[in-house]
Amino acid sequence: MSTSRQMNIESRAARHIFIKCKTCAKDREAAGRKLMLCGGCKVVNYCSAACQKQHWPDHKDECLWKRQILREEARLDEIAFAQAKDRSSIIAPTQIYAEIRHCRHQRILSLLK
Repeated sequence: MSTSRQMNIESRAARHIFIKCKTCAKDREAAGRKLMLCGGCKVVNYCSAACQKQHWPDHKDECLWKRQILREEARLDEIAFAQAKDRSSIIAPTQIYAEIRHCRHQRILSLLK
């Protein structure tokens, strides 16, 4: 196995050490199962529906804001891909990705103002 592939596997495994339930701080091992992501923002982890429900009043505003960003990113992805497709069939994927990142960055900055 190549060194970069091995490092990628190790880093994915290491992430589980730092992922904890936002409410009770249990990790995957203490919870006895894989932690669940918030269905709205896909960022915050919970060990159970009870922990998620308990944390919702504190998480609600942040979650709604992140959901708005995710929806906006999806919309900008569609626009950027359409623009790249219209320009030329020989645009490299890296150019498309750079354009998407630029559009996202500009839109997110405008949301923060």
